[in-house]
Amino acid sequence: MRLRTILAIPLATLTAFAIHYLISKNQPAAETKLYSLFLATAFLSALLANGLQWLWALPRRWLTHISPIIAATILLLALWDLITTGFHLLPLPYFPGPAAVLQSLTNDRQLLLDRRRLLLDQRRRFAYGFHHALQ
Repeated sequence: MRLRTILAIPLATLTAFAIHYLISKNQPAAETKLYSLFLATAFLSALLANGLQWLWALPRRWLTHISPIIAATILLLALWDLITTGFHLLPLPYFPGPAAVLQSLTNDRQLLLDRRRLLLDQRRRFAYGFHHALQ
């Protein structure tokens, strides 16, 4: 496996963390902490996956193909953070940074899970009704 494939996700994560650290001085502490924890989890997961690939061939093949995609996604998060939180090119109430979006998703997780359960229940009832209408 190539060195650039092995280092793609950790370097992208470190880059995103450095950008976030430099531009998040005036952001709420809860947002900054949660987003930093998210990036740390991505970094440690990449290191674990890179270590696991030496022992097992399946992650090696998968990481060879998916590492550039994950690294590009993390770099896009960093670019999004730079555009919204750093340079303020987009109005902040309408275009929050990734840290604010992650904080909102975390705060509203119970509401989102309840809606998901409701949608799954509606689909189950629709399928049940459709099945009985055909008989």
